[in-house]
Amino acid sequence: MHAPGQEAAASMEITSPGADVCRVAFCGRLDHDGAAALWCRAVRETAARAASHLILDTAGLDYLDSAGLSLLAELVRRQQARNAQWELCGLRLEWQGFWNFCRPDHASAPPAEPARRWRLLLPEQVGAAAVGLVRDTVRLVAYVG
Repeated sequence: MHAPGQEAAASMEITSPGADVCRVAFCGRLDHDGAAALWCRAVRETAARAASHLILDTAGLDYLDSAGLSLLAELVRRQQARNAQWELCGLRLEWQGFWNFCRPDHASAPPAEPARRWRLLLPEQVGAAAVGLVRDTVRLVAYVG
């Protein structure tokens, strides 16, 4: 138990509640430090179990930021790469919007580039660089939170 006003450090329990099912229950504060502490173990142990169904249980979390969301997204991405099922349960309503933004199965592909002339004019080069800079900045801010 932790003192009032103080959240517990992140922890994780990995169990197999059924045949070919892996449940990862997160508790505490899944922030930059918590995600970093759990990342390698979560990836290693879920990969070793290679379950056809992964359950990510976030009901025990006190706090979740972009680093924690990145850990969840990485576990989902690895399940999808194996064409395996996954489910996220216990996610608080206030975190739903952030999850919907960074979940791997909702990531949109960059728009297709129109056919280009062999050589771009200087204003086009500057414009393309500016658009790329803004796009990269938005992605970085979304990742950092």
